[in-house]
Amino acid sequence: MGAESVAALVAAGVLDGAGVLADKRLEDLDDDGFVKVFTTKLIGAEALLDATSTDELRFISLFSSIAARAGNPGQAAYASANAALEAIAARES
Repeated sequence: MGAESVAALVAAGVLDGAGVLADKRLEDLDDDGFVKVFTTKLIGAEALLDATSTDELRFISLFSSIAARAGNPGQAAYASANAALEAIAARES
């Protein structure tokens, strides 16, 4: 889903959460797999923030996971994406 699609959904009052499940042990994780999982979550969040940049938002809610803090076997890309999502939330606060 591109930024234009996110903007259209926001204008219509619909929000979407996207994610990719591609669990692999860190030593088996290739660049493409990492990028697919990582960017799906982050590009979506940034597109949503861009689509609402002129709105007078009082708060935002971004969904992370305990995997960002503690990790889960096979979820290095997912944990990294969630940690980056937490950094976006901190930046926006």
